[in-house]
Parts: sequence; structure tokens; C-alpha cells
Amino acid sequence: GHGVPGAFMTMIGNALLDKIVKVQEVWCPAEILEMLHQEIQTMLRQDETGNMSGMDASIVVWEDKKDTLSAHFEVLFAGAKRPIYHLEENTNNIRKSAGTRKNIGGAGHQDAKFTVNKVNLPKMSMLYLCSDGYSDQNNKYRKSFSEKRFVELLSAIQHEPLSKQQQILEKKLEEHMKDTEQRDDILILGIQL
Repeated sequence: GHGVPGAFMTMIGNALLDKIVKVQEVWCPAEILEMLHQEIQTMLRQDETGNMSGMDASIVVWEDKKDTLSAHFEVLFAGAKRPIYHLEENTNNIRKSAGTRKNIGGAGHQDAKFTVNKVNLPKMSMLYLCSDGYSDQNNKYRKSFSEKRFVELLSAIQHEPLSKQQQILEKKLEEHMKDTEQRDDILILGIQL
């Protein structure tokens, strides 16, 4: 969301996630999203008020098995209208794993169930979670950066140190935007396993 409503949803979502994960100790990404969805609908009384505010989210869980000799991590992912990007097996390409076409709270695709995707990733590979702000950002000609270009950029920079990746992402976005204002939140979380 944008502005005050978006900030409000973020605060509510953060508090509810703390409750679900830290207090209720739910670890399954799909269950976390479903509980968050139900809590948002209840807290905002969406059935009664017609308030259809919602949000997108990605939840990733993995266990670092330091006591094993495994060269891979099993990553569990569930997304509410958001994907994750990760190394494609046996290549240097970044691949997209889609989330469920259902948001947290709000309306639309309410019959859909959040599902867990399992991805095995080699140690030291990159995993990216992000909002849609980077790929949706337009330039002065009203052309978005695009998800295709974003994934190509991630593939090209994945072996760089994280600080260098950040610099490249910021520079490419700045070049794209030029004299255009930022239109949405932009969050990219890169995790090296």
C-alpha cells in the first residue's frame, strides 16, 4: 500500500507476525500467511466494514545444518502475491518461484490456499525477496523497469559481494528513473546462504 494506509498495514502485519511466530511458534510459511490473513480480516473487521486493505508478503524458512556435510539448503517458501528469486539448478541463472495469487487481508482469490514451495539451493547461492516497487518503477516515458530486466540484472550481479550488488541495483534504478519520482516502496532483500 501507499502512504498512511500502507504504513498502518505494515505496523499491524509486523505485530501479528511477531505473535504468530514468536508466541504461537508457527514455522510453516503457508500456515503463517493463512493465520496472518485471517488475523488481518478479523482485526480490521473486513467482513463488516468493507475495508479491503491488504498486503503482499513472502515468508522463507530454512535450517542451517552446521553439523552435516550437506552442500545444500532446503528452503521452504510461501508467498502472498510475491515470488522469491533464487539460483536455478545447474545454471548461473536466477529463477522465479511464484507465490499464491492471494493477498493478506482484502478481497480477491479468497478460496486460494497458500502453498509451500521447496527449493534446494547450494551453499553460498543467493536468495532474493522483494516488493514489486523496483520492477514497477517507471521512467519519464512511463515505461516500467520490468520484471524481466530485474531478473536479468539479478542473474548478472549474483556473484558480486552484497554491498556491490546494492550499489549496482541503486545505480541501475537511478539511471532508469532519471527525473521521475519514486512511485512505490522499493525493498530488495538479498540473502547469501
